[in-house]
Amino acid sequence: MFEKKSAISDASFVRREAKKTGGGNPPNRLTPLQNKVVGIIGDTQIDGIAGGIDTCQAAGSPMDQSTDEIESMSETESLVEIERERLGVEKDRLKIEQERLATEKQRLEIERKSLLIKEQKYQLYLTKLNLSLQQMGISVNSLNVPTSSDTSSTQ
Repeated sequence: MFEKKSAISDASFVRREAKKTGGGNPPNRLTPLQNKVVGIIGDTQIDGIAGGIDTCQAAGSPMDQSTDEIESMSETESLVEIERERLGVEKDRLKIEQERLATEKQRLEIERKSLLIKEQKYQLYLTKLNLSLQQMGISVNSLNVPTSSDTSSTQ
């Protein structure tokens, strides 16, 4: 039964190729066994009814293709699907990386603000210390303590 279907599809292919224009290599010939099968079943099952309308399949449809071509298409579709899944994973990974970078940016901003607050506390401490020392009559310049104007110039 399989040989009959193969002979029909092969004979149909050979006949279609022979009718094409443009030259090129002739199509592969049928095997002797396929010729016998085609001779037994007749032209109607291969070419269809003369002058009739084809309601089943169009030339070049998957029904005309060899098993290898169908398997190749199936493998290609599988590879395309795998590639789509891989790209989806990459897209998810990129989204996570963007979220991680946004979080890191927020953390750095918080750390920057924290350091600014610590610097302001330090400046306040130095100012209080200078006032206390001045109230006790000690000269601030002789202690070599940086004043707020000294630290602000290094920023």
